[in-house]
Amino acid sequence: DDRMAADRDTGQPMVHPETQEPLSMKDIARAAMQVAREKAKAMQTEMDDQLVECDYNAEVRKMLHNAARLGTGVLKGPVVTNRTRKAWQPYKDMQGNQIHQIEIVQEMSPASFSVDPRNCWPDPGCGDNVHAGKGLYERERITVRQVRDLAKQPGFMKDQLRKVLEEGPKKSATFQELKDEDQRDLARDTYEMWTYWGEVDYEDLEAAGVNVGDKDELRTMSACVVMINSTIVKAYVNPLDGGDIPYDFFVWEKVSDSVWGYGIPYLMRAQQRVLNAAWRQMMDNAGVS
Repeated sequence: DDRMAADRDTGQPMVHPETQEPLSMKDIARAAMQVAREKAKAMQTEMDDQLVECDYNAEVRKMLHNAARLGTGVLKGPVVTNRTRKAWQPYKDMQGNQIHQIEIVQEMSPASFSVDPRNCWPDPGCGDNVHAGKGLYERERITVRQVRDLAKQPGFMKDQLRKVLEEGPKKSATFQELKDEDQRDLARDTYEMWTYWGEVDYEDLEAAGVNVGDKDELRTMSACVVMINSTIVKAYVNPLDGGDIPYDFFVWEKVSDSVWGYGIPYLMRAQQRVLNAAWRQMMDNAGVS
């Protein structure tokens, strides 16, 4: 459009700030598109940097490996993480000269992780869509040092973490099932941290110190609750507007009405039996000969 552009408030023709030449509607559109392209490119670079920082490609490869081996791969994220890094910050000295000083900077950034599907328990009634269920439990094994480091993360209750450290690791229901003595020693020295994502009652969230606002029986409250030794150490409302849980399931071979799938070993079970029988027959024949 070659029509001259005019200011909406004054009605005067718009001019270039440097050349003072009148601007057309086409010039204004081109300038707006150029600004949009620069902002989109900057956001693309920011997203690429975040994916590199959380090692996204490696986590996806782990997820695909679990899917091929076990039948199901689980990817968690994006979730907000607190990262610590060193950065050179500009300062001015007494003479007004600009100098740089190294500082420890803490920043919040999104990240995605591969989760062992054997440590995930979704709602059994969710069918083949994990987001259709009521919620999901995830189990993690953490050490004493990792429990102390949780105090540096935003949202964790320090008094509750002190209580957990005073109690020490508690035996889980699976402790008696561990046959190996090394595994039992490991279970004695590690904590089990359970993270629940899904629907939570208003009363339970209020008891955990979460402000739920106005109650509405027709509206579900999606939240995240973190527990160690049956002690709640963190609780907050799901930041996603739709209330979706930050887990995605990928199956190698789909199973009807289930979030779990079949892996390559299961699909090759018939061929493996044939190979085992043929090898056994050959060895028996060699032994007889």
